[in-house]
Amino acid sequence: MKSGNWFEKFFEHRSSLIKKYEENKITKQEFLKLNYEYFVLKMRGPYININSYEKAMYNYQYYNAIAKYYRMLASSYRFDKKKKRSYNDCLNRSNNYYNQKDEIILEILRLKDYKEIESYYVECNSKALMNTLVEIVVKDEKEAIFHTKSKDIIEKLKSKNIFDENLRESLIDGYINERY
Repeated sequence: MKSGNWFEKFFEHRSSLIKKYEENKITKQEFLKLNYEYFVLKMRGPYININSYEKAMYNYQYYNAIAKYYRMLASSYRFDKKKKRSYNDCLNRSNNYYNQKDEIILEILRLKDYKEIESYYVECNSKALMNTLVEIVVKDEKEAIFHTKSKDIIEKLKSKNIFDENLRESLIDGYINERY
């Protein structure tokens, strides 16, 4: 399959899942599971050499999908004393993938030369995430909304004068505030 066609299929699948979620045809948990299965069963692993926005977006989705899947698994083991080791293992894997996802956010910002970027703290139902979770929007790309808690990324955004300290409602508020 040609690279262009491959990226087309990836972006079409991504948009299709987003649309199904927005239309309440699938739950957030189903969305996360379908996203995870897509990457693990049908796609290749992440790119090593990221020299385009498309590759960076793919890697972001890859790491984010797997991180969220392991976080979801961890929460299913949380209160089972017999599964404490599984809980910790899943949590550690999730955190590792979230860290890799944050590296990709930095790469996306570099690839976009910090232009057409908007970023701000988002309102969250979770007290732990309030004034911590940042939304980054790439305004000239379709469905390009990223989230992070990384202090390094926040400092980088501030240093480039593209961070708004004011708390805002997320562009995908229903999604980020739905538990899974």
